[in-house]
Amino acid sequence: MQGFIRIEKLIIGLALGFVVLLAVQFLYYHQFVISSQDWFSEPPFAPHIRDQGNLACVISMSFLSWWLVKKPEARSFQLMMVLAIWMGLSFIFWAGGRAAIASVAVTSLMLIGFFSVANRSNPIKSLALIGLLFILAFITAEFLSVYPWNGIARSVADAAQIKAAAAQTTGAQSISTESVDLNRLTTGRMNMWMMSLKAFWAEPWLGLGPYGYFFIPERVYDDQPHNFIIQFLVEWGVLGAGCMFVLMLACFVFVFKRLPEAFKNQNVSFIMASTIICVLTLH
Repeated sequence: MQGFIRIEKLIIGLALGFVVLLAVQFLYYHQFVISSQDWFSEPPFAPHIRDQGNLACVISMSFLSWWLVKKPEARSFQLMMVLAIWMGLSFIFWAGGRAAIASVAVTSLMLIGFFSVANRSNPIKSLALIGLLFILAFITAEFLSVYPWNGIARSVADAAQIKAAAAQTTGAQSISTESVDLNRLTTGRMNMWMMSLKAFWAEPWLGLGPYGYFFIPERVYDDQPHNFIIQFLVEWGVLGAGCMFVLMLACFVFVFKRLPEAFKNQNVSFIMASTIICVLTLH
């Protein structure tokens, strides 16, 4: 392993960098006037708020896997790890990414489940910890909410609008309203997915080629369908996407077979890497 940086040290570096990034952005917010849309699509020092959300997913799930698998003896380091998980989850809630929230929730449950089965231990304490951290993260995000997309404010607003629209909808109009509401819930993604699948069926075997979504005539916004399965189908068709899915399945089987031994041997690097791949793939 000489000459290579250990993944644990890399994650610590990412976490420290993320703390600095958030501190600078906090100062930036109080020094300059920036609209919510600009902060969302082009935040300071990052290409998009969702890219920062990806980093927060990596940090929170990495430290959770580390804490579960090989909790350090030093109480100060344990506290630092819990704070890192809390920080990552808080930012995910603050950024308002519902897919990110769902991804970390599912990954947490999978991680705790694997750990409990491999070690034949009771998962109650681990579930209680992550549940408490989720609650604290939600409260923190709501307390720091300054934009319409912070926390779950957008989801609540969407639900209220859908309920109001449903109350005014009767008869034949209900079908069209349901599709509009579903598209609103997915932030426009449902239209993108349907459009992409229609283009896929036009060229099902080889697809439209690299960046194929960008050349769909009906496309009116964005440059990719925001769904990697659909994107592979559109760009490479059944043949190319099939090869990719077979490769992903092989990787999944490889990791799945080795996870019990990794948990038994407290192989933090392997489990942490698997957790990162899991949460980002789900996201």
